[in-house]
Amino acid sequence: MVPAAVGLQMKVSEAHIQQAVVNFLEIDGWRPIRMEQNFNQRKMKVVGEKGMPDYLFLRYTLTSPGGDNPLRICEHIWIEFKAPTKKPRPEQEHWHEWERKMGALVMVVDDYDAFRVFYIKAGLARRIKA
Repeated sequence: MVPAAVGLQMKVSEAHIQQAVVNFLEIDGWRPIRMEQNFNQRKMKVVGEKGMPDYLFLRYTLTSPGGDNPLRICEHIWIEFKAPTKKPRPEQEHWHEWERKMGALVMVVDDYDAFRVFYIKAGLARRIKA
């Protein structure tokens, strides 16, 4: 028999939220791409951009099925994951705002349940029902 855990609270980490959202979006047809800025020592160049979010999610839609070359469009969502109550750094806020001005959906997610509610209410769900 396991003794009852009295007064213990489980701390939700950024990694927990990230994994839950990635799994959720994969079920709904999104392809997750892990993003990070890093330096390639051999090529002597930086890959990525300072402040860009943790993940880029892509999903393709067939719009014109006829012929040998069907037309597809690509939807995308940028997501920065944070632990509850944590905020983006200034360079992240700048990057997010720049992309939003160009029409991108850029989100900071620190709560899986709130993300799920937004996602469904925004009409983004394809395979997942409320």
